[in-house]
Amino acid sequence: MLAASGPRAQAGPEEFALAVEAAYEGYLLHRGMSRILDASDRDLALLAGDRLYALSLAVLADAGAVEAVRELADVISLCALGQAERSPEVEEAAWEAGATAIGWGPSEALEAAKTAARNRVPGSADGLRGAARQVRGDVAHAH
Repeated sequence: MLAASGPRAQAGPEEFALAVEAAYEGYLLHRGMSRILDASDRDLALLAGDRLYALSLAVLADAGAVEAVRELADVISLCALGQAERSPEVEEAAWEAGATAIGWGPSEALEAAKTAARNRVPGSADGLRGAARQVRGDVAHAH
């Protein structure tokens, strides 16, 4: 798990992994998919997704990772925007950038890339991925 391997997660990698995975599953449920639940009832899938989003934010808050809470909220917001714009590449890149910010911390490059995505700048998915890789100092791919 990308976020759990970052230096900010050293004190509690399990919590960081749980938080990001719960949020990712919530995201999938909001999209009508799931890795662990039957998402065929859209109303229940949305409720379950909301619950998993709340759980993920609570786990990070309990771990004292207030900046990570903000980063995860940014991921959720960018994914909603990507879904509305029918841009799965922005959604995917938002997860990589968000997991990086949660595990490594925020950066000016990540903030600029998120702003570009919010402003629907062409190529913003590549900008999110590039900023994340710059922060990590590698070329890893994962949520």
